[in-house]
Amino acid sequence: MSRGELVGGIALVALPALASALLAWRIVVGRMAHLRGEQALAAGFLIAFTAIVAIHLLPLFLGALSQATVLVATGVVAAGALALRPVRRAADGEAAAPEAPPGDPVGWGLALLGAAAIAVGAIASIRWALPNQFFNLDVVAGNLPQAARWIETGSLWQLDEYVPLQAHASYPGSGMLLFVWAMLPLDNDVLVRAVVVPVYAWWGVAAYALARELGARASAALLAACALLAAPIAAEATLEHAFPDVLLYAAMTTGGLFLVRHARSGRGSDLVLAGLGIGLGVATKWYGATAAVVLLVVWAGARLVSRRDVVATLREGTVVAGVAFLACGAWLIRNLVEIGNPIFPVKVGPIFDAAPDVVREQVGFSVAHYATDFDVLRSSIVPDVLSALGPVAVSGVVAAVVALVAGRRPGRRLVLVVALAALGLAVAYAVTPYTALGREGAPFLTRSNARYAVPALIVAVMLVAWLAGRLRTRFAAEAVLLGCVLAAIPNAFDPLRAKSLVLAAMVVAAVVAVAAILRFVVPEGRRTLATAAAGLAAAVVLVAYLDRTEDRFNAFRYRTFDPTFALLQSSPPLEVGVTGTWSLDGIAPVWPAFGDRMQNDVRYVGVEDDGWLRELRDGRAFAAQVRREDLDVLVVGLGTVPRERAPEEAYARQAGLEEVTRSRRLALYAKPELAAAARAAAGVPAG
Repeated sequence: MSRGELVGGIALVALPALASALLAWRIVVGRMAHLRGEQALAAGFLIAFTAIVAIHLLPLFLGALSQATVLVATGVVAAGALALRPVRRAADGEAAAPEAPPGDPVGWGLALLGAAAIAVGAIASIRWALPNQFFNLDVVAGNLPQAARWIETGSLWQLDEYVPLQAHASYPGSGMLLFVWAMLPLDNDVLVRAVVVPVYAWWGVAAYALARELGARASAALLAACALLAAPIAAEATLEHAFPDVLLYAAMTTGGLFLVRHARSGRGSDLVLAGLGIGLGVATKWYGATAAVVLLVVWAGARLVSRRDVVATLREGTVVAGVAFLACGAWLIRNLVEIGNPIFPVKVGPIFDAAPDVVREQVGFSVAHYATDFDVLRSSIVPDVLSALGPVAVSGVVAAVVALVAGRRPGRRLVLVVALAALGLAVAYAVTPYTALGREGAPFLTRSNARYAVPALIVAVMLVAWLAGRLRTRFAAEAVLLGCVLAAIPNAFDPLRAKSLVLAAMVVAAVVAVAAILRFVVPEGRRTLATAAAGLAAAVVLVAYLDRTEDRFNAFRYRTFDPTFALLQSSPPLEVGVTGTWSLDGIAPVWPAFGDRMQNDVRYVGVEDDGWLRELRDGRAFAAQVRREDLDVLVVGLGTVPRERAPEEAYARQAGLEEVTRSRRLALYAKPELAAAARAAAGVPAG
């Protein structure tokens, strides 16, 4: 794409962010003046990202998503923000926050070392990842294609599945709306990682704020936040693969922060923010729903025990649950309308039916399934989970046990509640299907699906931070946290190359230097103008860097990964079919089939049966569907274990398509009138 297109696209991506930031600022500063520091920043992030999601979700829900309707929604948000009148409310009546142990230069030294290591590692990892194509199966066969289809049709009212016997299309999709935000102005995925990174930063802020609210020393809270950001599975999923899961982590952590804060403040606004965070988490991934249930049950139980007021607890719980439903309800309604089951593929007694989940029955085992199989636990599950969560998981388990014991003492009920929440979230993870995905006795995706354990890890690490200031050996827990951070970094931010590390260190040093100059050198009266100038300069540098990155990102795209992808990139708009299955030792063909500017209309040639996509094994019906949908090109997967020929190839020839090229994993067929051009694009010699 041209430089003008890129700059214009970046500007259109920036507008919803600016309007949402303005709304967050007007609400937090003008109406939540009782919030200070990290709590105000966490609330601002939550409001801003909720607004960004809403700006894209509302037009999509109405079946009218386009760049024009997004701009209209952006204008409405900005106008609403400007129309808000400040309402100053004092913090009178709030109980004081738990008193934290005093800080110390040694503790701060450890914390700043950990923060610097995380910053350098994360920036180096981002620098490596930004120019690279996406290749993770969930991303290229689920997340990106779904976002592209929403952009293409402008409507939420569809379920676009591309992998047989999977239910990706019925997942809640607020996290994927971040992809829509990044891709809609450019018809390209070059900015997807760039818009996910700020959510990662938000998560760190929210974790620090939660630890402080629980009474942790500031240095320990900062190290706890760093330890979470260094959890290998979370860092990899966010910075390398751009999974939307990090939106769940950040939103749920912020929701937990305001649930805890409400216990001392009694403010309705804290309940609203808690519900918003929890609801946004549920709207991102299904395991957010189980985490939400655990958090709300533990919170409600604690409120009942402490106040013995059923009516008040029900009233407060209704506020949280009501706001949470507003944040996630669109996806439940979509599933109810499209499938008849809001939480498909889960069957809910006689109320909501669901056809059998074949994959779940065969390979969708949970960690709890192996609770008494010590060989599998020792050889596979425990090592994979520890590899995914990092060494801080062990510290979290120890801290949770200590908190369960220490929390029984008078005045420490809050930490007991937090420990119970950690235990409940850990149990919820263990019983969740697919956490030990694989054949009976041979789980192989335990590490990847340890993402579902991160909510439990968040709460457990908060207990480590709380414990840090209460040990007789000063800074022992902080030293442990720093050790966990440094030990996890090579796995969290892999691959780390010397050049990337040096450049990342220079960026961190420059940011620190500019911040110090603004704080200590620039006169107070000129600080706002100087900060704005520094921000503008940073924006110019960022745009220049993204311009260079775009050249590398789109130069070859997927053309060199498989000969069947070549035709599908810089081509005129094509009607593309994808069918069959493919091996996992290469890139799934779904996202490459959309083309470099999302110009192709891509669908799976199969049959929908009781909400499930299935392969179509009737040759005549298959050929009829190819003709009915007027497909120009068909990409055929040759099987999870590749075969020399797939049945769908015979069906394609029956529909009048000609073979263009093939690889070990895939075969490409096209209409006769396109076959010659397709062979040339794929580099196949004529004749």
